Amino acid sequence: MKKIYSCLIVFSIISMFLISCTNKTEDDNDAIQFATNYKEIQFDVKGFDYTGDMSTEIIDRLKEHVEPLITEKYLDYQIKNRILTLPLVLADKLNATYYKLEDLHFNVASKQENLVNLPYNTNVILLNNNDEEIHKVKMDGTLTLVKSNDSWKVDFDNFNVSDFMNLVVAK
Repeated sequence: MKKIYSCLIVFSIISMFLISCTNKTEDDNDAIQFATNYKEIQFDVKGFDYTGDMSTEIIDRLKEHVEPLITEKYLDYQIKNRILTLPLVLADKLNATYYKLEDLHFNVASKQENLVNLPYNTNVILLNNNDEEIHKVKMDGTLTLVKSNDSWKVDFDNFNVSDFMNLVVAK
């Protein structure tokens, strides 16, 4: 009888361990899927008629575009540091119509209960109306996500923003 109880206890412990590992993997996959979606939306400039004049209307539309995906603190940071408008301004400066992300890869570097850090790299490709590549920029960074009410939000995106800003200034 003791052997049966011992086996049941060991089986229960192993089962709980396997279930907890499975949940973490699903959570990691959810975070990576969310991060992929965010990066694509961050560089989605289709439908924005920007010709060098950054109006309040355009900034409001850009805010609406990303607001559901980022924390209020990070949205304020993006506005103050002109990161929110950077994809649009860069596309205008280089006469690009849209962006494509190539070879986007995320890794889970660290995580806590409601926070995950995802280092990433990708190539950001600017294209014209004829789908021709105008410019390619390597992007490396770490995306910090926080979970609130069972949904992820970007709390910070630490990437090589200076490489992108330098392209705006150079043109």
